[in-house]
Amino acid sequence: MIEKCQFCTANIMANDIFIFQSTGLDHLFLIKCSRCHATLLVRVFVDPCGIVRDELPTDLSAADILTFIPADELTADDVLKAHDWLKTDPDFIDAVLERIQV
Repeated sequence: MIEKCQFCTANIMANDIFIFQSTGLDHLFLIKCSRCHATLLVRVFVDPCGIVRDELPTDLSAADILTFIPADELTADDVLKAHDWLKTDPDFIDAVLERIQV
């Protein structure tokens, strides 16, 4: 599927690929080029229209991505709470950093 790095055209080797999830028709993996160290987060899945491949260049490591996988699905209420919080808290960056360092 992806044989060459999109950034430096080096061949992608098996040890450049980290598989996070592979469940039936849905696959999530990370490709990190061993030559230029560019990283792509890739999801391949099947939907009624056929096979779909999404790629996202990222600076996240495999360990970073693993922290998001078990997370609960984001709800509309979560988005509304975040919106209200951002409107009312001018120092939201400091508040986010505080909550992350719990």
